[in-house]
Amino acid sequence: MKKNLFIIGIILFVTSCTPKENPESLRLLNQVNTLKLIYQNDKCGEWGGDIETLTIYRDNYEGPLLADYLKQIKDCQFPVGKFIEAKKMNRIQVSVEGQQLIIESINQLTANKLSRENIIAHSGLFSQVVFSDSSLILNDFPSAKWTKFEELTEELLIK
Repeated sequence: MKKNLFIIGIILFVTSCTPKENPESLRLLNQVNTLKLIYQNDKCGEWGGDIETLTIYRDNYEGPLLADYLKQIKDCQFPVGKFIEAKKMNRIQVSVEGQQLIIESINQLTANKLSRENIIAHSGLFSQVVFSDSSLILNDFPSAKWTKFEELTEELLIK
C-alpha cells in the first residue's frame, strides 16, 4: 500500500514539473489592440540602418496569435531616408516559444533602457515597443543590440 502511494506521489510530482503551455499569454492582443516591435540596426553608422518591424495581433479574441514581418533595407549612399522593402511576410502563426520570446524581448528592452545613463550619443540603433492603444510605449535611443528581438524574428521566419 505504501509502495503504491509512493509511486502515485512520484507520478504526480513528475507531471506537475513539466512545463505547460500558457493559453492566457498576451491576451491583451486582439483584432483591435496590436503590438509593434521595431528595431533599427546601425548599418549606416549614426544614420541608422535596416528597419525590422513585427506587428503582432489576433483576428479575434479566441484566435491564434499572428505576426506580420517587414524588413526595410537602408541605402547607406542616401542615409537620410531611402529604404527598399526587402522582405514582407504576413499572418505568421506565433508558437508558444515565439510568445515567450515576445515577452523576453519586451523585458530585455525595458532592462536595457532602465539600466543605462541618459547620454547624448551618435548611435544608429533604435528600438521601440508600442501597443496600439498606447498602454505601453517604449522608445530606446541610443539603444543596445536587441538580441531577444533577433531570436524572435529567427523563430518566426524559420516556418
